[in-house]
Amino acid sequence: MNGVLTCPPTDENGDPLPADIQALILDMLPLTSLDALSKLPLMREVIRAKLKAKIDNILTAFSLDADACLSMMERAGAILSGSAALYVVAPGYAAPNDLNFYCPKHAAKGVATYFSRSPGYTKVSNPTIRVVAERSPFNILDAITLSESISTSPLVPLFSFHSTTLMNCISGRGVLSFYPKLTEQYVGELYEGLFQCR
Repeated sequence: MNGVLTCPPTDENGDPLPADIQALILDMLPLTSLDALSKLPLMREVIRAKLKAKIDNILTAFSLDADACLSMMERAGAILSGSAALYVVAPGYAAPNDLNFYCPKHAAKGVATYFSRSPGYTKVSNPTIRVVAERSPFNILDAITLSESISTSPLVPLFSFHSTTLMNCISGRGVLSFYPKLTEQYVGELYEGLFQCR
């Protein structure tokens, strides 16, 4: 599937909508709408292909082999969050200018090795700070940050983000938003998490 309907919608005259218009419409739909459409048998593979293409485009924009990266993420239990996930969940937000990966406790070394072997990326040594996650940045202009969770779940750091708008992620198998209705309305709640706001 290439992200175009096999039974295309029509305009008011009954003429099929051009494939490029169909693609633009799907590109503009938030995750909740795509999820609803995916429940239709003819749309399931179309939506799956559209989401995969969005994720692939983000990863390849950072010179990563999309399929290899998603495979590594699935094996390691790593997720991609931040502006990249937000861009997929709620189109209309700015395209990401960095990638924020999170991995389970004790998985950072393997994930870091994957990135250090990717063309154009080198490890940048920074002091490790352990609050919610350990950070190990890599860079093409500081493009990738890898954080190791203090838990066996890579999701723990997401729930310490300052806003619900950022509580989205891409895994090796799909896309998840913890506050999809708020996020698609460009609304978020501030979250104090482990820290006191004064």
